[in-house]
Amino acid sequence: MLIRFIGPLLLISILYYTVEVRSVLATLRNVDLKYFLLSFIGVPIAAVLRGVRWRMLLKEFSINMSLAKCMGVTLIAMIVGCIFPLVGNLVKLYFFKNKTVKLAGPLITIVLEKSLDFLVPCSFFLSFLGVRIIKGDDAYGLLDLCLLIAGGTFCLGVFKAVINFPPLFNLISRNVESRFGGYLYHFRQAHSCINWKIFAISIVDFLLANCLQTYFLALAIRACLGFVETIFISTVKQISMLIPVSYFGVGVREAGFIGAFTQLNYGPDTAVSLGAMVLCFQLVLALLGAIIYVVYPMQKETQE
Repeated sequence: MLIRFIGPLLLISILYYTVEVRSVLATLRNVDLKYFLLSFIGVPIAAVLRGVRWRMLLKEFSINMSLAKCMGVTLIAMIVGCIFPLVGNLVKLYFFKNKTVKLAGPLITIVLEKSLDFLVPCSFFLSFLGVRIIKGDDAYGLLDLCLLIAGGTFCLGVFKAVINFPPLFNLISRNVESRFGGYLYHFRQAHSCINWKIFAISIVDFLLANCLQTYFLALAIRACLGFVETIFISTVKQISMLIPVSYFGVGVREAGFIGAFTQLNYGPDTAVSLGAMVLCFQLVLALLGAIIYVVYPMQKETQE
């Protein structure tokens, strides 16, 4: 686990060489609390949308779970994911710890969700680069926002077309059958789960829950971001959280923010201040999660 200390060491380097610590502390002392509290609006939105998405994935494997419980379990997984981004969703397997449900199905749904959490921000990141090339340093407007969303959706469509390409799909199927014959059924089920309904929910989740959080946290430190800039910063935040060299994304996130804010003509002090706000958000959410974990009933699930 020594690799996890790379992020904190990176943060120390940033604080020492790149930013004025007093300026960052002054910004954090003047945080607008109402916007910080408003940033939590994205949590229930994400719990609902991700709960719906997970329930749809589970149904593909004939696993019955109520929507309310899907949302509750998803909320707990989101909170654990604040601390351990790569493995947070694995806590969902705890709710299937019995003999009536094989863990292969739930595990595949978790892998699919984690893949979507990476693919969606990457798609919008690439889309932003395209908009940036077209627009340059000019101010972004409604048309640019539409282009950004259309571009991100197009990138996901390209990915779907690639995995549905018959020669490629047949080649992968043969390899899975020859090496893991018993899992060919699960592979085909996982492939059938990747549809536009799942993509649509994932896009809405990212644009609403994730971007709302970023927007209000930026306002809390008096950094007024437009819609296009907010989406761009959110992609950096999401991707940096998935790089397994830190706890809470510390260090990696700040480095990513500095690079992103530089493109938006903001200074590194603003970038590090926003990183600190995201960390505070995660700590508060983790504390709430500890309370929910204690009181939430751990009921077993059944397979139809």
